[in-house]
Amino acid sequence: MNPIWILIAIFLGLFLVAKFREEKQKIFGTIIILLMVVLFFSASHVVKQEGINFSDSEALNHFMKSYMVWLGQAVGNIREITGSAIRQEWTLNNTSIDYLPEGEENQKLANNQTSK
Repeated sequence: MNPIWILIAIFLGLFLVAKFREEKQKIFGTIIILLMVVLFFSASHVVKQEGINFSDSEALNHFMKSYMVWLGQAVGNIREITGSAIRQEWTLNNTSIDYLPEGEENQKLANNQTSK
């Protein structure tokens, strides 16, 4: 049996147990579903990209190594993007909210706002 289907069955089983155990766990169920979808699509991407054929005896080892490398690169990319976002300048610089550039339409807009 294909290992991806085994993983999907395990996560589906966990989801069903959590879902039927208590209705308050909707967030947990949603997280499990999202995790299953992400794992499925990322695993199929790795299988397609690497051309893995699971009829081979070494295919599972090759898949696991390739998937872990791919997952590590994905986490590294997320870390890099998050770091770049944190380092950005997020404060307002010498700008004025009331400032309107010169122009006929902007002057009319400014006059309408001040007359109210």
